[in-house]
Amino acid sequence: LFVSYSVFIVVPEIHLTPPDRSANIAKLFCSRIWFRLLHYETVVTKVSLRNYRNGKYTLIFRYLRAMKLKFIFPLLLAVAACAPKSGLADLSKEEKALINESDSLMHVFTVTDSSEPAVLRAQSKDLTAKDLKSPEFQALVAKMKYTVQDPSQNGVGIAAPQVGLNRRLIIVCRLDKPGEPFEAYANPVLDSLWGETIIGREGCLSIPGLRGNVPRSEFAIVRHTNPETLETERDTVSAYVARIFQHEIDHLNGILYTDRTEDLWSEEE
Repeated sequence: LFVSYSVFIVVPEIHLTPPDRSANIAKLFCSRIWFRLLHYETVVTKVSLRNYRNGKYTLIFRYLRAMKLKFIFPLLLAVAACAPKSGLADLSKEEKALINESDSLMHVFTVTDSSEPAVLRAQSKDLTAKDLKSPEFQALVAKMKYTVQDPSQNGVGIAAPQVGLNRRLIIVCRLDKPGEPFEAYANPVLDSLWGETIIGREGCLSIPGLRGNVPRSEFAIVRHTNPETLETERDTVSAYVARIFQHEIDHLNGILYTDRTEDLWSEEE
């Protein structure tokens, strides 16, 4: 029961569809009614009542009725061992060390270093609520802002993988706002892209010496997490700012702008 309870915490949302029967059974066993039940007949009665109220456990009820009691607990242990995890994890000790030990001007990863493309090509993970409230998050935002605005970089956006962290955080210059501030966006996702496909010039801090003409959508809706309130927010952006968001969010998915075009040239040209 202790193992199954842990599974319930790790997997709080499970859709009750036929392919997920094993996960459904794990969730049922982890629910609080199991702490009050001693035998199979009571389980059927309790599940039947919940099924009658809201239909949530229809599949589970039918599945359990066909099972022998002696197989239930071995099945539960097997499900607990292979149940899907949420994928969310707080910043590791190594990630915190990278943030805390780096200078204000952080090292920018590039494709020209043999060890760094692996980070640039990896999928980035979401920042947890604990991360967003941590001093490391505040330090990372400040250092990324400093780095992207430094004359040695002179960029309009930067993503966490470019400073060695596969976390979903980007800094974007909001050219569409008064003062053109650099703003941080945690766990950003492109909810929608629409409008004309516009070919525009792009460069990248991680691909020095190269430029390219890249097709991007004219408009975008960006969904992200507010670090203060932890609420989900959405911004509608257009034109060049939409291009910056698309470029930086590509970084979080292991995509470089050179993957989207063959129209490339060196800065010397």
